[in-house]
Amino acid sequence: WKQAKGDYIGTNCRITAFTLLKDLVQIQKADSDAALLFLDMDAITSGKLFSAQETEQFKQLFSRVETEKTVDVQVHAQKMRDHLAKIKFSDSAKMVAVVLHDNLDGDYLFIGHVGVLIEDRGEFIFIEKLSFEEPYQVIKFSREEDCYRYLYAKYADYADDGAANPFIMVNGELKCLSGQTCGE
Repeated sequence: WKQAKGDYIGTNCRITAFTLLKDLVQIQKADSDAALLFLDMDAITSGKLFSAQETEQFKQLFSRVETEKTVDVQVHAQKMRDHLAKIKFSDSAKMVAVVLHDNLDGDYLFIGHVGVLIEDRGEFIFIEKLSFEEPYQVIKFSREEDCYRYLYAKYADYADDGAANPFIMVNGELKCLSGQTCGE
């Protein structure tokens, strides 16, 4: 890889989701905080993945969001709704984001994992890149909620002490599992 690609580290979930969705979303210019996107930005720059305008849109979409010191997912979900309200999402493909509460250096929300969900003939296809080092993955679900259940289970332990549990936003809206309160 190093011999063929040099310093380019490849892509991750955010770069992949943006690549798939960038022509389907409209992102208003706003302030962004790309402090947690340093690896993404390195890959975008060294791989020459996006234009300058697309790179700014990427930073806006995946910017960390300042939040309150609480474990209340509803409070954090409202902060993410406000942030994502600057984006007009498509109905043809959904951005499914796992939002993490980062409380190591202040209190921020961050899209720690993201994928794209599409419906095809009554089934739901979820496309994700697991990490820079791991492969792309496509999973077919018979129900949309099964995708959310998969992500809740996979990221259940991604919370530091004193931080809120991870939660899922779909095109800017909080998604709870049926029969549960969000954040359980």
